[in-house]
Order: sequence, then C-alpha cells, then structure tokens
Amino acid sequence: MNTHKRPGSYATSLLIGALGLLIALSACGKSTVSQSNENGGSTTTTTDSKVKSTTTSAPAPPITGGDAAAVVANAHQLLKSQKAYRVRSTSTTSMGGQPMTSLREVVAPDRMHSVADGREIIVIGRTMYVKKGGAWQNMGTQGSDMSDKIKKGVEDMSPEERAAALKGLSADYKSLADEELDGVTTAVYEMHSQLDTQVEGVGAITTVTKIWISKSDGLIRKEVSDGNEAGMKVHTTRLYEYDPSITIEAPIS
Repeated sequence: MNTHKRPGSYATSLLIGALGLLIALSACGKSTVSQSNENGGSTTTTTDSKVKSTTTSAPAPPITGGDAAAVVANAHQLLKSQKAYRVRSTSTTSMGGQPMTSLREVVAPDRMHSVADGREIIVIGRTMYVKKGGAWQNMGTQGSDMSDKIKKGVEDMSPEERAAALKGLSADYKSLADEELDGVTTAVYEMHSQLDTQVEGVGAITTVTKIWISKSDGLIRKEVSDGNEAGMKVHTTRLYEYDPSITIEAPIS
C-alpha cells in the first residue's frame, strides 16, 4: 500500500502527533494563559497540579508581540477556554488528486464533532459515536479511555522520557508583519518544524506553518502549512471560527 497518495499519510501524522505532544508537554505543570476580556482588561489564569486561580486586571498584558513561541502556545491553550469553535481544513498534495477537507467542532466542556476522510465522529462526555455505512454506532467509552491513558502518560513523563519522546523534533518561531484578515487585525507568526521519522524512505519531514492570531483576543484565526515529506509537498489551510451557537447532540440514544 502506498502511504503517500494523499495528505494525512502515516509520516505526516507522525509530525502532527509530535507537535501535539510538544504542546502537551509545554502545558504540563505550571502555565499561564492570558486573554483580553470584554472590558478591555485581561483575564489571566495560572494553573498547576494543585492550584487554580483567576484574576482580572487592566490594562491587558500583551497577548501578541511578545516571544513568538510563547504567543503561539498561549493561542493554542486558549482554545480550551472557548465556549465553542469550529476548524475547517483543506489539504492538497503535489501528487494531485481531489483536495481533502475536514471539519472539527468543539463545544465546551466535553463535546466534539468531526468529519474527515469519509468518517464522522461525535463525542459526548466519555461516549463516542461513529458513523459507518450510513448508520451511527455507539462505541462506548473506549475512545475516551484511550485518550485519558495518553494524557496521563504525558503528565507522568519524567524529564528524560519527555526528551526521548521529542527526540528528532525541532521547532523554531519568528514574528512577521501584522496583517488584516477579514477585518481583524492579526499578528502573524511562522513556525519551522522538522521531525526525523527514522522511517526508511521517509526520513525527515519539514513543515513551515504561518499562523494568524487576533491582536484583540489572542485567538488563532488561520493557519497555513506547507510540508515536505519524502519529496511530496503537502499544503494545508485551517480556518478557525468562534461561534457560541454551535451545538452537538448525540445521534442515537
């Protein structure tokens, strides 16, 4: 089977998973997340394994314009505090073929809906529903059980284990000029990442990702990634929408 016929192949998934692990590891322990509030001040939430606190002050601290890596990490963390959001993704490759599209919707605190690669999934709390052959099936809690195990495994990693998990992965960030995006003033950042897969015939996967972050609230508005995997180029665009009216319901009782 040729794993390079379309975006989302095995090796590209390795890079996505590794970058996700990098973000997860950076979020372990103590972290601070900042977002502008409706009064022009800011809400800063500081958490560790035992303490959770929220304070409000004015004026708002900079949520863009600081260290590029910190701003991007903060933007990803802010997704967890949104009432509801949607991400639309489109990918193409240098090998041609039809573009691949996907949709992911998240409603706090525990609902998710995704459509990708011909499969539709809904998660309500700890229960997962999967649409197969036009019919919905209740898969129980097996998906959330696995997710919990992975999360706990990341949280329990020793410094040595974290270093081993991220071996071969590197990421560098830089700030670009501000841009107007659909009437929103955004700070723009660029991330250069590389993963040495140590997979024969694949080798290193390199990706350049451009990220647009709203200067008013620190939220990601758009991402465009250009990757190179074993000579195949993958171009992916992700558009973020923050819509509190999104609803996700169980498809079957």
